[in-house]
Amino acid sequence: MVEILLSFVLFLQTNPTGTVTGVVRNAAGMPAAGVRVYAVSAAEPKDGGNAPALEGLSQTDEAGRFRLEVPAGRYFIAAGSVESPTYAPGTPDLTQARLVSITSAAVVENVDISGYLPPRQLPPGVFNPNQLGSGFVSGVIQYADGTPAAGINVGAMPASFFNNTRLLGALQSGPQMFSPSARLTRTDSNGRYRLENLAADTFYILAGFADSQTLYPGVPDIASASTVTVTPTTKLDNLNFTIPLALPGKGTIVRGRTFGAGGTPITAATVQLRPNSPAPVSTSLPPRPSPQAASGPDGSFEIPGVAPGAYVAVAMTSDASPISRNIVVTEDRPVDLEFSFPVTVVSGRILSEDGTPFADPQAVGEVALVSGNNPNAILTTLFPLDTAGRFSRTMQEGEYRFTLRALPVDYSIHSITVAGTELVKDSIKVTEAAPVNIEVRLAKRTNSMGIKVRGRVLDAATGKPAAAQRVFLCCQDSGSVFRLSTKVQEDGSFEFTGVTRGRYTPQLQGNTTLGLLDDAIAVGDEDLSDVTLLAAAEFVQLSLRVASDDGNLAAAAGLTITLTGTSELVKIVAVAIANTGEALAWVPVGNSYRVTVSNIPDGYILKAIGGDNSLLMNGGRLTVAKGTIPNVMVMIGKR
Repeated sequence: MVEILLSFVLFLQTNPTGTVTGVVRNAAGMPAAGVRVYAVSAAEPKDGGNAPALEGLSQTDEAGRFRLEVPAGRYFIAAGSVESPTYAPGTPDLTQARLVSITSAAVVENVDISGYLPPRQLPPGVFNPNQLGSGFVSGVIQYADGTPAAGINVGAMPASFFNNTRLLGALQSGPQMFSPSARLTRTDSNGRYRLENLAADTFYILAGFADSQTLYPGVPDIASASTVTVTPTTKLDNLNFTIPLALPGKGTIVRGRTFGAGGTPITAATVQLRPNSPAPVSTSLPPRPSPQAASGPDGSFEIPGVAPGAYVAVAMTSDASPISRNIVVTEDRPVDLEFSFPVTVVSGRILSEDGTPFADPQAVGEVALVSGNNPNAILTTLFPLDTAGRFSRTMQEGEYRFTLRALPVDYSIHSITVAGTELVKDSIKVTEAAPVNIEVRLAKRTNSMGIKVRGRVLDAATGKPAAAQRVFLCCQDSGSVFRLSTKVQEDGSFEFTGVTRGRYTPQLQGNTTLGLLDDAIAVGDEDLSDVTLLAAAEFVQLSLRVASDDGNLAAAAGLTITLTGTSELVKIVAVAIANTGEALAWVPVGNSYRVTVSNIPDGYILKAIGGDNSLLMNGGRLTVAKGTIPNVMVMIGKR
């Protein structure tokens, strides 16, 4: 039987979260400081048009870096205001944003946002983009050859915008794009569009991009365009028009390579081409996406189909400031570029003791470099492993401690070397002089020195083996190993050997995200053989409240409420807080609980236990289902 004593403070700390980090850069490629960053849930909106949920909130530091803590899930990461966000990797359009999957306790790095533009203030008397109405217009857009224009931006522009000379002057004073209409959509696969919630006004309907727009009824300029008047009852569904046929994918190739210290290739650097001129006065349409490419394993990149013109080529990597080059693209020859970053490429591989590839690099998961230059600001940089156990990324100059994020329990570290120098106890010095290559060799453990920890991972609701693949014990404060890991057998059993004294947090790995009721395992001088880890895919917070029929809230202090699951394995104990009678508990979803009360103060008796309109005092059970927020009320009274 596993008993968990949970107080209000502890419960608030058990909600599983993950971490997202990255850098926000402005349109010039420089770090954007003091910018709000948040996560937008990728869950489908519910019926009724509810907006996507926002999770987490952070702010960039002076270097544009952010760190965002959010619950496990799938998100779009955005910077700026909620009304005019810039989504990673650098787009105002949610349909073109990068989808980020976050699991419990995981760190997702390099979710960078480029091209961030701060929102501009509207001059007095200008159309308010947040004003909603009830009118809508729709239609079909085709190319000149009659084929559907799929995936085309369509917007509604108030006609008053073009009569406001003060606004036009403000827009033309700088390169910032301005979008006075929040009514923006894209055509579907049949070329159909629908603009909803339009306020009463007169609009131009536009399609394309800010620098190449076509206006209804299919003309290139305002003078020839027709306006559409919208009232609260307007329902127009025949605003069809034609746009010019898209140009074939011809153009010039811009190519080159990115490298760091010693000419070592830099992988996954982003090279982006931006127009070398102020953006035009925008309508409600977004700018054309900047051509870009990522460098490959050899540091090379290639951007095909670049139209002639003047550009700023900006190369970006996570550990250095962007590098810019002014280029002119012509039709007659490719453009070759080289970007040398003042960073060092740190790479390496996990091998077996004899130098052959390690059979299961995913059991190690990641390796890390921990900064040692500043004891007041310890930063950990993670290196994912590929299927061959290789890792690589750029690092700034500094002194670092190398660690394995996890070590399989049946292995030990045979050696960690850089250019033949052993690093098990020494730190790594990264300079711009030369790249660093780390070789890690793991050997089969030949002894069982240390403490053994044995147990089982069980489903909290059924008591059967949980769908977990590995168990981790986290975290070791020193040495070259951050966590220990071991496999979970089909019957749910696991065993650790060679564990040192300390207090560890168990963690699970599997095909699905699993949380644990148990928050710690204390390892002393003797083996542990009866550890039971109770797992669940989802938890909800249960609210419990104790009341007294004489109104004496102090009588609730210390009263204990116990919830026992169906399998009798789960026993969650919550203690009421003095003067409020409240208690909170995180409980697994998909189980039902018997509720009992103890530690009733002298002179009082239990009168009733109720939960979600049902009585629980005489054998009733509290069912905790997905999507519910159960409540339990306990009533005591004078004898």
